[in-house]
Amino acid sequence: MRQKRCVKPKRIRSGSILSCHKQLSKGGHVFKPVGCTACHGQKMKESFVQTGTVELLKQLAAAIETKILLAKEKIACVTSWDPKTDKDTPNTAIDGKQIKSVEIPPGNHGQISLKFVLQDGKAVYSQMGNIKNAYGDQGKPAFATSDPFVRALWNYLLFVYDSSKGVHNPRFTRNVLIATINGMSK
Repeated sequence: MRQKRCVKPKRIRSGSILSCHKQLSKGGHVFKPVGCTACHGQKMKESFVQTGTVELLKQLAAAIETKILLAKEKIACVTSWDPKTDKDTPNTAIDGKQIKSVEIPPGNHGQISLKFVLQDGKAVYSQMGNIKNAYGDQGKPAFATSDPFVRALWNYLLFVYDSSKGVHNPRFTRNVLIATINGMSK
């Protein structure tokens, strides 16, 4: 079977990988996935990559949320953030046992953040570093930055904020997400 010869990505000319991603005139970064089929075949569609990535992101989010719920009794106090006013309320007592679910919202000022939904329906948002194991000055971070689920959160957010759903680098995206999901199951 004879393989198609693809243009090297370093070449800036029509038909190269860069022609799919970079527009040299005003406008800058573009993506034209129809140009990918010449080298990658008809099956290489944006949705082909994105569907798998979205599913892996859902699996990773569920694994992270499960780990947090299993350790929710560590949580005693947070600096609560109000997304409507963008204001923090330090030393907000929270009974970790009352946490019904956990969501991963977009980061709060560039920091990993979590949304805790309590049994009464109230939502409490906090940056990861402001989730403490005790009230007041005695409180230490409930979760170390070395905790596998915190590291998994960084990987999760890396691909969520990329916004390409894996299209920018499908193999890397898939490998990192699968390794992270597998690491969470240990």
